[in-house]
Amino acid sequence: MGLSRTTRICIAIAFTTVFFLAEIIVGYWSNSLALITDSFHMLNDLLSYVIAIYAFKVASANKTSSKYSYGRQRAEVLGGFINGVLLLSLCLNIFIEAIQRFFTGQEIKNIMSVLYVGSAGLAANIIGLVLFHEHSHHGHSHSPSTTSAHEEDLQERDEAHQHEESHDYHNHKDHDHNMKGVFLHVLGDALGNIGVIASALFIRYTDFEWRYYADPVVSMLLTIIIFATTLPFVRNTSSVLLQGVPLGIPIDTVRDKIQKISGIISVHEFHVWQLSNAKHVASVHLRLLPSVDYMSLITNVKYILHTYGIHSTTIQPEFGDLNVSGTISQSNIKKHTWIR
Repeated sequence: MGLSRTTRICIAIAFTTVFFLAEIIVGYWSNSLALITDSFHMLNDLLSYVIAIYAFKVASANKTSSKYSYGRQRAEVLGGFINGVLLLSLCLNIFIEAIQRFFTGQEIKNIMSVLYVGSAGLAANIIGLVLFHEHSHHGHSHSPSTTSAHEEDLQERDEAHQHEESHDYHNHKDHDHNMKGVFLHVLGDALGNIGVIASALFIRYTDFEWRYYADPVVSMLLTIIIFATTLPFVRNTSSVLLQGVPLGIPIDTVRDKIQKISGIISVHEFHVWQLSNAKHVASVHLRLLPSVDYMSLITNVKYILHTYGIHSTTIQPEFGDLNVSGTISQSNIKKHTWIR
């Protein structure tokens, strides 16, 4: 469609804002818990869009300061964590309300308004699927050769230029992941609208005495779906904030590979954490043989780290003389810091 990512998200923000207001107003007016539940899902998506567009701007600016030496790269993660926690609390509240309605049995008023708003919301989400479907697949277009080419450049280019290339590549990858996340949010909204429409049609065109129970049933199903999709997201963002080892990086395997490099006696104080969605950081202390070719060894260490997507590393070598027993004397260790 020729629209930029930012334009697509701005369109989604406009649509989502309109339908969030429509759903929550009609939901409370008609006493439809299913529509109210879907409106809160809309609100969550609205906040997600705002976070996504803010993340794009932060990644593009990449500004650092004396207060934030890394810039605000974790702003997206922090915002996503807060958004997820709020949504989980809303899920609990709505689930309790749905259980109460099984005992009180409240009638749904103006059911056709619920049907109209649900149908309009579904149409809007179909438009959203068209807007984001193309970009959601672009995130898978990067081949492994891109990373391999970057690794080969490690031995040929200066470190500052390498870091700049790596940062640009991962910013693009991060943006694609954001677009995929937005697409999944829109898809979840569409499923919510289908649930609202189904319950409204059932209530409108059947005469069962228990037909109004369809509304809390759909509400509970939507709440379970939202909870199940939000909880892993909260876990992931909390892991980033707690500086946990990123998913997909087997830290013990990486340590063993580094340990096997010729000239390394031991590896300790090895830490890997996630600064943002795509930037991984590591620090490590290496105890080395005195006669080791240090520059060649560091190149090999960085190559291993780069194969696991770790492009920002602090390496502290520790040199010392071997004593009679063949171990390094603690008193003779000299520490240096190599910052990548």
